[in-house]
Amino acid sequence: MKNKINIEIDLEESYEDIILDHIDHVISSQLKDLIKKSVDNQINPMLAGAVKLAILDKLDSFLNEEIAVTDRYGKATFIGSIDDLLKKEFDDKLLHPVDSNGNRLIGCTTQSTTYIQWLLSKEMNKTIGDSIANASRNLNTRISTEVKHQVDSYTQEIINQKVSSSFMNLLKNSIQGK
Repeated sequence: MKNKINIEIDLEESYEDIILDHIDHVISSQLKDLIKKSVDNQINPMLAGAVKLAILDKLDSFLNEEIAVTDRYGKATFIGSIDDLLKKEFDDKLLHPVDSNGNRLIGCTTQSTTYIQWLLSKEMNKTIGDSIANASRNLNTRISTEVKHQVDSYTQEIINQKVSSSFMNLLKNSIQGK
């Protein structure tokens, strides 16, 4: 038994036109991608540089802008740039006298420790204390290991002497007893 199928396809475009359209589409999409990458590679660094410069310029303008800080009554307590205000605030915080707990001292004081000195001293004391504790722990471990070793060695030596002495006495007694 033979089966036969006949198919007839009526194309409005020729086979060559379909292939050429497909080739045209593939080439144009690849060229589009290549051009986009090339333009991105050239423009992105320029844009990044321009944006960076604009941000730095705005930041510089902001930091150098003259301002006036007032108290609650409107009296100016500081007039100058934001940059100068930041420096003043850091100086006030780091160089202000403090007590032994790091709390600010108010008014006249004979205390000569600044906050930064107190903070550094606190950290150094903690580091030194930790180092001493570690060294002490290591030394104690070494000493106890050495003492244990010496005691074990001495104990073994005494046992050997006792055993030798007992054996010698046993031999003497057995020789004398014969």
